[in-house]
Amino acid sequence: MKFYSRVLLYFAGGLFFVALLAPQWPPAALLLLPLVYIHGEDLLVWLYSRFAPIEPVRVRHPDDERCAYDPRRGLYHWLWRVEPNRSLFGVESAEAVHEFYNKLSLQRGEWLTFVVIGDEKFIRFTSRRFDPARVSQVEAVLQEFYVATREGAWVGWGRPVDRRVYATAFFWLFYSAFAGPWALAVVLPVWLWVVRRFARGYLEVPLMVRFTHRSTAESWPASRQVLELLSGPDARVYANMPRWAVAVADRPPLEVVKKFQRIYEGRDTGKRLVRLGELAPVLERVSQHNERPVLLYPFGTADVHTQNVSHDLLAQAELWRLRDGVKALTGDLMRFPIFYGGQLLGRGRYVTLAYDRFGRPVAVPIDSLPNAHGVIIGPSGMGKSWTVGSWLNALVRSGVVITVVDPHGDFRRWAKLNGAVVVEVPRQLPADFAEVLAASLDFQRVARAYGFEVAGAESARSAVERVASLVGAAPQYIQWDGSSHTVFVLRSIREAYDVAAFFTAALMLYLFRKFKAPEEEPPEMLRRIIVIDEARLVGDPRNPASGELVRALLELVQGGRKEGYAAWFIIQLETQLERDLLRSASLVLVLGGTSRAIRGAAEILGLSQSDLAYLTSALTPYEASLGGRPYATGVLLLAPREIKYQVKIPLDPELKPRRK
Repeated sequence: MKFYSRVLLYFAGGLFFVALLAPQWPPAALLLLPLVYIHGEDLLVWLYSRFAPIEPVRVRHPDDERCAYDPRRGLYHWLWRVEPNRSLFGVESAEAVHEFYNKLSLQRGEWLTFVVIGDEKFIRFTSRRFDPARVSQVEAVLQEFYVATREGAWVGWGRPVDRRVYATAFFWLFYSAFAGPWALAVVLPVWLWVVRRFARGYLEVPLMVRFTHRSTAESWPASRQVLELLSGPDARVYANMPRWAVAVADRPPLEVVKKFQRIYEGRDTGKRLVRLGELAPVLERVSQHNERPVLLYPFGTADVHTQNVSHDLLAQAELWRLRDGVKALTGDLMRFPIFYGGQLLGRGRYVTLAYDRFGRPVAVPIDSLPNAHGVIIGPSGMGKSWTVGSWLNALVRSGVVITVVDPHGDFRRWAKLNGAVVVEVPRQLPADFAEVLAASLDFQRVARAYGFEVAGAESARSAVERVASLVGAAPQYIQWDGSSHTVFVLRSIREAYDVAAFFTAALMLYLFRKFKAPEEEPPEMLRRIIVIDEARLVGDPRNPASGELVRALLELVQGGRKEGYAAWFIIQLETQLERDLLRSASLVLVLGGTSRAIRGAAEILGLSQSDLAYLTSALTPYEASLGGRPYATGVLLLAPREIKYQVKIPLDPELKPRRK
């Protein structure tokens, strides 16, 4: 039976018993004293919560300003703001949950609570003992699984409870008509003392910050198969809530053993068989999956039918009182997204690139990414160039200079909207094109692979002009310093594969060399992003210089963001780019498509079956636009931590001509 149901039953039974006995034997009224003293406050919490959400008053501890002390329950609370250092969801989090809980080693009288309010994530450690050494142990465990920052004391805020709560004393006047004046004389002073403590010890909570739902179940006796089936859907329900929390406390395994013994040794064979059938999945999970009995206290703002989570007026009070838990096992923590949605933290500018599947913005600290390149993978028609163009719009607003190498002309419209310079390659080339390339050892090796010996600016210019002449073009050299957004368009030579591959490689090496930061002044902020569309032209085995180009790109990756720019590569399949480049990218976006198109990338990047299911269910941007604004669907991975989001990326409709 649930805690508050027991409290109501105790009071109803006690009042009825004393009302029968006290008129004949007045000292029987004394039996109400322990009941009122022990459970009077619980009854007041239940009554007052019918009218307004409340929670206990907390004060700062005098010996630790970051500790909140609840004098009514004798509990100490410490709070951390956290971001998961990995992104796991549903059954994927089984190993991490097991390791995390075992390392915590929660003791009797300790609770750990995960609290999510909007985009903010917190972990609260609650204990009956003020033990800074134990808090340090818990913090060390948190640092293994989260980026944790100790917060100040969570003392809460609100208005005092209504003084009309003292009117409950009139009940005892009414009750004395049945139990006699002795009951009034004995109970009324104690009741007024309990009400006074309640009025001083609780606050009314503003409606906009309260939790409204909690579980009314006594236990969750799900088998392992059912748990794995429910973990993902349940976690998605919580991730969609604006506020949710779950507290966990340890429960001794001996309790499960004793329960099994009582059922096994029972006399009623029919009832015994039914109860054994209910207990069997729990014993299986304990013995085969090494799960441990726990008490869970789930809270939220919406119904979760599989957990019997429904609207309950006691939810806010229980978040702090922790009196009414659900009997469960550690594996049931997989039903909450406690390791999902970690945000990459860093200094500098944040740019919102997408929204996760629950509508929360995914912001990336562009100045703190560990290395200098990103990869966008997606089948044709799923919006690769459209997605990158929409991202570049946001980066332009953040002050980043954009340079695009565009073999197909997909970024012409983006250039027009952003006032970018359009350079038609090979008819137009920067005036310093040959000089910069001649100083690049990488280009000298690339030119040698094409049969040219480059020893200086003249020989480099000669090699460039000879390749351009193959498509009947004579380069005109223009003044270009790279200070403005620029799109190098190679559409006129897209049919001449070798020529397009040469100029794509030459432009890439030219840009990397030209914008390399001085060694004595490594930049602190990202200043430029170089986008290589159709990067397959660089790594294609048919390109005689592919080996030299890949080596040059690997050196770029090792240089990290010290070069002052980032390079983004757009490809259709994972085989079109060197695997080391794919694995080490700071930012990887895999767009949706057929399973045969994305399975290879999923294997290299370690995507889960849930990710594959999400990607294969993706709509094309055109299909998505039928219901409103177009968007692209994908999985976004961020380094250096294992951060992964299933995302929807809003696309700028102005980047594509309207369809009739």
